[in-house]
Amino acid sequence: MLRQLYPRDSIIKATTTDSRKRTLNLTRMATQNAIDSVCEELAAKFHGEASLLIMGDSIEINKGLTAIFRIAAGLSTDLWTQKRRYELYPMQKLPPIYENNNDTLAAHPLHNGQLDEDSKAFHRKPILLVTHPALLAYGDSTGTEYSVPRVLKKAVVWMGITTE
Repeated sequence: MLRQLYPRDSIIKATTTDSRKRTLNLTRMATQNAIDSVCEELAAKFHGEASLLIMGDSIEINKGLTAIFRIAAGLSTDLWTQKRRYELYPMQKLPPIYENNNDTLAAHPLHNGQLDEDSKAFHRKPILLVTHPALLAYGDSTGTEYSVPRVLKKAVVWMGITTE
């Protein structure tokens, strides 16, 4: 639905008829105006509730907050109008044991000294901590291939010996 209300620039440029381009541009502008309105309202509400914590010129603070909300809304809209799906893999979704050949796991940099001496020093050791979850993308720019995940960022993990 959001893809219909906020068509990407590439879709508008690829459209061949002028009337369709005009319609897409009007739809995108109406959605952008709604996003701007919400950002201004959120900034004013945030500023009102946090006014004791934020000192300075009220108008400048409100402009700055509105700009931050617009950036966040733009990123959110761009992510949700793509034909890909993103998923974070926290500790609960990762395997409990570290294996060298796992494409979604990377050893924490503090393990590098031990791994330089023995590349399999942590192979089959339990994962004790995830310092950064894995980020996976499903689908491609055409809206297909949702069954094949692509690792954008490996999970950074800390291994060791449990005392249980």
